[in-house]
Amino acid sequence: MWIIGLVKGHNAPPHRKRKMTLLEQLTAAFAEADAESIANIPAEVKESREQFRALQAELLEMFPRDQDYEKRWSVLYRTASKQTIEDVTEHGFDGHVERVIKRTKRTHESRNQRIAQKFEKAGISEIDSTDLVVVYGEDFRGQWIIGGHLVKLDVIWAGGYNIQCLHCRVLCKITKIKAAA
Repeated sequence: MWIIGLVKGHNAPPHRKRKMTLLEQLTAAFAEADAESIANIPAEVKESREQFRALQAELLEMFPRDQDYEKRWSVLYRTASKQTIEDVTEHGFDGHVERVIKRTKRTHESRNQRIAQKFEKAGISEIDSTDLVVVYGEDFRGQWIIGGHLVKLDVIWAGGYNIQCLHCRVLCKITKIKAAA
């Protein structure tokens, strides 16, 4: 999961190259946390596969006969997502890790694009990404004033029941600050 926070006094040296786009600035701000989340994937996949195999063994004990096949799979589909079942049953460990990394990178890119679109819609074209540090960790709520706007980022856990697996969500709300009357 991602936590966002400001680190005071941390300024990068001035650059003489072209100005980064807002999307590039956000990507840079999230880069370290995103790399850490990707680095954790093999261990998470290993644990997920072990839990899945243990559940399969438990269900085989509960429903040992061949005619209980549908009962086993019915419980399995209510417990694990279709994607998890496919990853574990149709792909080896390396293939499973590769698929999760690909999905995670796509999620990171999508998150950055959604936040950039919200910023651009509010008229924010630049952030100081050298002062914006993202940390991999727990639930988080951050608030900043950027370009006359109050920007709130919430990182929350969502899903974890029914058809959705537990996952991290980044919510972004931007409000124009009104001048005092």
